[in-house]
Amino acid sequence: MTESRPASGDERAKAEAFISRWRQSAASERANYALFLVDMLGLDHPDPAIGEAERDGYVFERAVIFHNHDGTTSNGFIDLYQRSCFVLATKQGCAAKQPPALRSGRCAAAPCP
Repeated sequence: MTESRPASGDERAKAEAFISRWRQSAASERANYALFLVDMLGLDHPDPAIGEAERDGYVFERAVIFHNHDGTTSNGFIDLYQRSCFVLATKQGCAAKQPPALRSGRCAAAPCP
C-alpha cells in the first residue's frame, strides 16, 4: 500500500488553476472533452487522425465499427484511443439533466453482456 502525502504548494496551485479553468464549463462534451483530458491527465497531445486504423495509434475520435447483438453493424467513434494502452469515452453533463437515480448516487451499473 502506498502512503499518501500532503500535496506540495506547486501541486495545490496546479490543482486550483485546473479547477478555476474548468469550473464554469457548460455541459458541452464535444466542445470540451479533448482539452479537458489533456489538461487533467497531463497527456501529450495525440497525433492528428488520418482515418487509417493501422496508423491511428493515439488519436481523438478514432473511427470504429460496432458489432451489435442483432448482427448489424454501426459506425462510431472512440473519444480517445491509444493502441495497446487504453480506450476512453467521455461524458460530461450537469446534474439537472441526469435521471434522479444518477443524481442521488443510487444507480447500479448494468452488467456486461
